[in-house]
Amino acid sequence: MNPVDLIGTWHCPESGEPSGVMWLHFSPAGFAVQYVRIPPDTEHPERRIRMKLWYSIESATTVRLRPKPGHKGWTRECVLDDAKLTMTLEESQWVFTKAAPEEVPDWFTQALAKEV
Repeated sequence: MNPVDLIGTWHCPESGEPSGVMWLHFSPAGFAVQYVRIPPDTEHPERRIRMKLWYSIESATTVRLRPKPGHKGWTRECVLDDAKLTMTLEESQWVFTKAAPEEVPDWFTQALAKEV
Protein backbone atom coordinates (compact mmCIF):
# COMPACT_ATOMS: atom_id res chain seq x y z
CA MET A 1 0.00 0.00 0.00
CA ASN A 2 1.29 3.44 -0.93
CA PRO A 3 0.71 6.19 1.69
CA VAL A 4 -0.39 8.55 -1.08
CA ASP A 5 -3.35 6.24 -1.75
CA LEU A 6 -4.71 6.90 1.76
CA ILE A 7 -4.63 10.70 1.53
CA GLY A 8 -8.08 12.23 1.51
CA THR A 9 -11.41 11.93 3.29
CA TRP A 10 -13.13 8.58 3.72
CA HIS A 11 -16.52 7.54 5.08
CA CYS A 12 -18.15 4.36 6.31
CA PRO A 13 -21.42 3.31 7.94
CA GLU A 14 -21.57 3.93 11.70
CA SER A 15 -24.66 3.25 13.78
CA GLY A 16 -23.54 5.65 16.56
CA GLU A 17 -23.67 8.65 14.24
CA PRO A 18 -26.97 10.51 13.70
CA SER A 19 -26.27 10.60 9.95
CA GLY A 20 -25.29 6.91 9.98
CA VAL A 21 -21.84 7.84 8.60
CA MET A 22 -18.38 8.08 10.18
CA TRP A 23 -15.75 10.36 8.58
CA LEU A 24 -11.97 9.88 8.61
CA HIS A 25 -9.30 12.02 6.93
CA PHE A 26 -5.73 10.99 6.10
CA SER A 27 -3.51 14.05 5.77
CA PRO A 28 -0.42 14.27 3.55
CA ALA A 29 1.37 15.43 6.73
CA GLY A 30 1.11 11.88 8.12
CA PHE A 31 -1.81 12.12 10.51
CA ALA A 32 -5.38 10.85 10.42
CA VAL A 33 -8.27 12.75 12.01
CA GLN A 34 -11.68 11.61 13.14
CA TYR A 35 -14.18 13.49 15.30
CA VAL A 36 -15.81 11.03 17.69
CA ARG A 37 -19.38 11.87 18.63
CA ILE A 38 -20.21 12.05 22.33
CA PRO A 39 -24.00 11.81 22.70
CA PRO A 40 -25.81 14.45 24.74
CA ASP A 41 -26.57 13.81 28.39
CA THR A 42 -28.31 15.74 31.15
CA GLU A 43 -25.27 17.98 31.69
CA HIS A 44 -23.80 18.37 28.19
CA PRO A 45 -25.03 18.88 24.65
CA GLU A 46 -23.83 16.61 21.87
CA ARG A 47 -20.16 17.23 21.18
CA ARG A 48 -17.28 15.82 19.18
CA ILE A 49 -13.85 14.93 20.43
CA ARG A 50 -10.97 15.08 17.99
CA MET A 51 -9.00 11.88 17.58
CA LYS A 52 -5.75 12.68 15.79
CA LEU A 53 -3.42 9.76 15.12
CA TRP A 54 -0.13 9.67 13.27
CA TYR A 55 0.04 6.90 10.68
CA SER A 56 2.68 4.98 8.78
CA ILE A 57 2.57 2.03 6.41
CA GLU A 58 4.09 -1.11 7.93
CA SER A 59 3.41 -3.47 5.02
CA ALA A 60 1.10 -3.96 2.05
CA THR A 61 -1.75 -4.76 4.49
CA THR A 62 -0.78 -3.08 7.78
CA VAL A 63 -0.97 0.52 8.98
CA ARG A 64 0.55 1.65 12.29
CA LEU A 65 -1.36 4.33 14.22
CA ARG A 66 0.25 6.40 16.97
CA PRO A 67 -1.19 8.98 19.40
CA LYS A 68 2.01 11.02 18.93
CA PRO A 69 5.18 10.72 16.83
CA GLY A 70 7.69 8.31 18.35
CA HIS A 71 5.06 6.38 20.32
CA LYS A 72 4.90 2.62 19.64
CA GLY A 73 1.17 2.80 18.82
CA TRP A 74 -0.75 -0.13 17.40
CA THR A 75 -1.48 -1.69 14.04
CA ARG A 76 -4.59 -2.24 11.96
CA GLU A 77 -4.95 -4.58 9.05
CA CYS A 78 -5.84 -2.43 6.03
CA VAL A 79 -6.66 -3.52 2.52
CA LEU A 80 -7.04 -0.96 -0.23
CA ASP A 81 -9.05 -2.13 -3.22
CA ASP A 82 -9.98 0.53 -5.78
CA ALA A 83 -11.88 3.21 -3.84
CA LYS A 84 -12.53 0.97 -0.80
CA LEU A 85 -10.38 0.83 2.32
CA THR A 86 -11.12 -2.05 4.67
CA MET A 87 -9.73 -1.74 8.20
CA THR A 88 -9.86 -4.77 10.49
CA LEU A 89 -9.24 -5.21 14.19
CA GLU A 90 -9.89 -8.68 15.52
CA GLU A 91 -13.57 -9.32 14.70
CA SER A 92 -14.45 -5.71 13.87
CA GLN A 93 -14.27 -4.42 10.32
CA TRP A 94 -14.89 -1.02 8.77
CA VAL A 95 -15.26 -0.56 5.01
CA PHE A 96 -14.51 3.02 3.99
CA THR A 97 -15.22 4.65 0.65
CA LYS A 98 -13.19 7.62 -0.54
CA ALA A 99 -15.40 10.71 -0.50
CA ALA A 100 -15.76 13.28 -3.23
CA PRO A 101 -15.32 16.83 -1.87
CA GLU A 102 -19.03 17.61 -2.31
CA GLU A 103 -19.97 14.59 -0.15
CA VAL A 104 -18.05 15.78 2.92
CA PRO A 105 -20.31 17.54 5.44
CA ASP A 106 -19.59 21.18 6.25
CA TRP A 107 -18.99 20.49 9.96
CA PHE A 108 -16.20 18.01 9.07
CA THR A 109 -14.58 20.32 6.51
CA GLN A 110 -14.65 23.23 8.98
CA ALA A 111 -13.18 21.17 11.82
CA LEU A 112 -10.53 19.73 9.53
CA ALA A 113 -9.50 23.21 8.35
CA LYS A 114 -8.37 23.94 11.92
CA GLU A 115 -5.97 20.96 11.81
CA VAL A 116 -3.75 22.22 9.00
